[in-house]
Amino acid sequence: MPLAGPKDLFLCPPSHLDLVYEINPWMKKGTPFSRALAQEQWEGLVAAYRGAGAPGRIELCPPREGLPELCSLGDSVFLCDGKALFGRFRHAERAAETPYVRELVLARGFRGHELPPAVVFEGAGETMLWRDRILFGFGIRWTSARATSCARRSGTT
Repeated sequence: MPLAGPKDLFLCPPSHLDLVYEINPWMKKGTPFSRALAQEQWEGLVAAYRGAGAPGRIELCPPREGLPELCSLGDSVFLCDGKALFGRFRHAERAAETPYVRELVLARGFRGHELPPAVVFEGAGETMLWRDRILFGFGIRWTSARATSCARRSGTT
């Protein structure tokens, strides 16, 4: 299988989505939500990508029980030019996603890169491709020094 290009999508259905912990201000246990509605919206998103003629491939990654936020797959990894820069979550509740996503992307031929243990990095949630550049977001969790370190380690500079 060819390595991901900048327009390929890796998506995971919200089959096990659940609100079992609170790690940010918009996650409140006990707040009603509907997994069925999330699934319906996810299916609509995939259909919209396909209907719009998404220029790359759409890869559907299998969900895994016990990983309630895996449908936010990009938080676990940033993929670029055949390389995978694996995330390291600030919150322990999401840490089990990274080994699973590592296994998925390495099996698809990506070369994996790990970050130093002290570096918190939530993958595509903090980075994006724009033309021939990788953009890193800065703020609460990130500094420009960490972004430079990530870029060097992944060989994307």
